[in-house]
Amino acid sequence: MGQIPLLVLGTGATVIASQTVISGTYSISRQAIQLGLIPRMPIRHMSEEVFDMMRTLFFLEWEMIVPSAKPDLNPLQERLFIVMASNASAAPDFFCVPLNRVVELGAQIEV
Repeated sequence: MGQIPLLVLGTGATVIASQTVISGTYSISRQAIQLGLIPRMPIRHMSEEVFDMMRTLFFLEWEMIVPSAKPDLNPLQERLFIVMASNASAAPDFFCVPLNRVVELGAQIEV
Protein backbone atom coordinates (compact mmCIF):
# COMPACT_ATOMS: atom_id res chain seq x y z
CA MET A 1 0.00 0.00 0.00
CA GLY A 2 2.96 2.32 0.60
CA GLN A 3 3.99 2.15 -3.06
CA ILE A 4 0.82 3.75 -4.42
CA PRO A 5 1.63 7.32 -3.22
CA LEU A 6 5.11 6.89 -4.71
CA LEU A 7 3.57 5.81 -8.03
CA VAL A 8 1.31 8.88 -8.09
CA LEU A 9 4.18 11.17 -7.07
CA GLY A 10 6.50 9.63 -9.68
CA THR A 11 3.88 9.97 -12.42
CA GLY A 12 3.28 13.63 -11.54
CA ALA A 13 7.01 14.36 -11.42
CA THR A 14 7.51 12.73 -14.83
CA VAL A 15 4.74 14.80 -16.43
CA ILE A 16 6.09 18.03 -14.93
CA ALA A 17 9.66 17.21 -15.96
CA SER A 18 8.72 16.41 -19.55
CA GLN A 19 6.73 19.64 -19.90
CA THR A 20 9.66 21.57 -18.44
CA VAL A 21 12.08 20.06 -20.95
CA ILE A 22 9.75 20.87 -23.86
CA SER A 23 9.13 24.49 -22.81
CA GLY A 24 12.81 25.01 -21.94
CA THR A 25 13.94 23.73 -25.35
CA TYR A 26 11.42 25.97 -27.10
CA SER A 27 12.48 29.02 -25.07
CA ILE A 28 16.20 28.48 -25.69
CA SER A 29 15.61 27.90 -29.42
CA ARG A 30 13.48 31.03 -29.73
CA GLN A 31 16.06 33.17 -27.92
CA ALA A 32 18.89 31.75 -30.05
CA ILE A 33 16.96 32.65 -33.22
CA GLN A 34 16.29 36.18 -31.91
CA LEU A 35 19.98 36.65 -31.10
CA GLY A 36 20.98 35.39 -34.54
CA LEU A 37 22.90 32.40 -33.16
CA ILE A 38 20.96 29.96 -35.31
CA PRO A 39 19.14 30.73 -38.57
CA ARG A 40 15.39 30.80 -38.88
CA MET A 41 14.01 27.64 -40.37
CA PRO A 42 12.13 28.29 -43.59
CA ILE A 43 8.68 26.84 -44.08
CA ARG A 44 8.37 24.99 -47.37
CA HIS A 45 4.91 24.18 -48.62
CA MET A 46 4.95 20.96 -50.60
CA SER A 47 1.86 21.85 -52.60
CA GLU A 48 0.61 25.01 -54.24
CA GLU A 49 -3.00 24.08 -53.41
CA VAL A 50 -4.89 26.34 -51.06
CA PHE A 51 -6.33 24.50 -48.08
CA ASP A 52 -9.84 25.68 -47.18
CA MET A 53 -10.88 24.40 -43.75
CA MET A 54 -14.53 25.19 -44.40
CA ARG A 55 -14.59 22.87 -47.42
CA THR A 56 -12.93 19.96 -45.61
CA LEU A 57 -14.45 17.21 -43.49
CA PHE A 58 -12.52 16.03 -40.44
CA PHE A 59 -13.10 12.48 -39.23
CA LEU A 60 -12.19 12.20 -35.56
CA GLU A 61 -12.39 9.34 -33.12
CA TRP A 62 -13.39 9.55 -29.49
CA GLU A 63 -13.16 6.97 -26.77
CA MET A 64 -15.23 6.62 -23.63
CA ILE A 65 -13.21 4.78 -21.01
CA VAL A 66 -15.22 2.81 -18.47
CA PRO A 67 -14.19 0.44 -15.67
CA SER A 68 -14.50 -3.23 -16.61
CA ALA A 69 -16.21 -5.97 -14.64
CA LYS A 70 -12.90 -7.88 -14.43
CA PRO A 71 -10.23 -5.19 -14.01
CA ASP A 72 -6.68 -5.97 -15.14
CA LEU A 73 -5.29 -3.03 -13.21
CA ASN A 74 -5.14 -2.15 -9.55
CA PRO A 75 -8.40 -0.24 -8.73
CA LEU A 76 -6.45 2.95 -7.92
CA GLN A 77 -4.48 2.73 -11.17
CA GLU A 78 -7.71 2.15 -13.08
CA ARG A 79 -9.40 5.19 -11.56
CA LEU A 80 -6.29 7.34 -12.09
CA PHE A 81 -6.14 6.30 -15.77
CA ILE A 82 -9.84 7.04 -16.30
CA VAL A 83 -9.54 10.47 -14.62
CA MET A 84 -6.45 11.39 -16.66
CA ALA A 85 -8.09 10.25 -19.92
CA SER A 86 -11.30 12.16 -19.16
CA ASN A 87 -9.33 15.36 -18.46
CA ALA A 88 -7.72 15.33 -21.92
CA SER A 89 -8.83 17.99 -24.38
CA ALA A 90 -11.34 17.04 -27.04
CA ALA A 91 -9.74 16.62 -30.46
CA PRO A 92 -11.72 19.42 -32.21
CA ASP A 93 -10.71 21.86 -29.45
CA PHE A 94 -7.07 20.75 -29.42
CA PHE A 95 -6.65 20.98 -33.21
CA CYS A 96 -8.88 24.12 -33.56
CA VAL A 97 -11.13 22.41 -36.08
CA PRO A 98 -14.47 24.08 -36.96
CA LEU A 99 -17.16 22.08 -35.18
CA ASN A 100 -19.52 22.16 -38.15
CA ARG A 101 -16.90 20.29 -40.26
CA VAL A 102 -16.36 17.34 -37.86
CA VAL A 103 -17.63 13.77 -38.12
CA GLU A 104 -16.99 11.89 -34.87
CA LEU A 105 -16.77 8.12 -34.59
CA GLY A 106 -16.71 6.67 -31.10
CA ALA A 107 -16.01 3.58 -29.09
CA GLN A 108 -16.41 2.48 -25.51
CA ILE A 109 -13.27 0.93 -24.03
CA GLU A 110 -13.16 -1.09 -20.84
CA VAL A 111 -10.08 -0.73 -18.64
